[in-house]
Formats: sequence, structure tokens, C-alpha cells
Amino acid sequence: MSNKLSQQAGTIWKYTKFIFKNIKAFRASRQLYEVRTNLSLANMEIGKLTYHDPIYAQRIKEFNQVMIELTQGKWLAACAMEAKDSQNMKRLWEQAYAKIRTSKEHSQHLMHTLYSKSDDSLNIPGTELCSNGTEILFAEGAPLVPEINPIVILQGSDFEMGYQYAQQLVQI
Repeated sequence: MSNKLSQQAGTIWKYTKFIFKNIKAFRASRQLYEVRTNLSLANMEIGKLTYHDPIYAQRIKEFNQVMIELTQGKWLAACAMEAKDSQNMKRLWEQAYAKIRTSKEHSQHLMHTLYSKSDDSLNIPGTELCSNGTEILFAEGAPLVPEINPIVILQGSDFEMGYQYAQQLVQI
């Protein structure tokens, strides 16, 4: 009986160490989930807009910028988890939480403007993207993984959809 209790205590101790070691990641994960949920809902609302709606392009641009912020936060959190030195780890976690917090605020604001059908701009500051000599784009050091299956949205007559398809292929 004591051997079984000893094994259980050892298992509990391993899980406790794991949780304490990764508590910041668990906290970040909860925030990331909220942002992803907001962005999923925003994506559905943007899909309800028509291609000719004057705010359509603006909302897509804002959505993409929030996605970049989210990606940066996730990248910084991953870097923090891999950091060996505690000072660097602390700095990276602070940066990760700041980016995640910003993306959460922007995603909530985006949702509000979409649900209220507001034409107000979100004034989200853009992030400069660079390729660093590769095919992958980077936003302040965070790699933006290219889409494997790009989504092409076509609306209107056959002629308009053909034109939109050609435009989107060029963009992709």
C-alpha cells in the first residue's frame, strides 16, 4: 500500500512541478483563446459584408493586423518558454503578455464595430513586414507562417467573379 501511495505522491509532485514551470503559458493560453474566439466571430461577420461595401477592405486590413499582433504574442510566448536565462525569460513574457493584451483589446473593438455596423476606423497601428531574404514574412522578428490554403472570396456576376479571382491570385 505504501508503494502505491509513494507512486501517487511522485506523480502528483511531477504534475505540480510541470504546472508551476508552465503557469505563465497556461495564463497566456487562456488569453490567446479569447482572442482567437473574437477573431473567429469577426471573420464570420466580415463574411457577411459585401465585396462592394466601402468598409469591407478596411475591416479585412484591421482583422489582418490583429492576426499579426496575435501571432507576435504567440511567438514571444514560445520564445519565453525556451529562454534559458531568467532575465531574458521575464522580458519575453512581459512582451508576450503586452502583445496578447493589445490583440485582445483590438479584437474586442473589431467585434464591437462589426456588430454595431459602425463605419469607424479602428486606427490599429500597422506593423512593418519584412522577409529577411526568405519566402516567410516577419513582423518585428515573429515569423508569419504563410497560409497553405488561401481563401478566395468571389461575389457578383460571372464577369466580376472572374476579375476578382484574377486579382486575388495576384495578391496570393
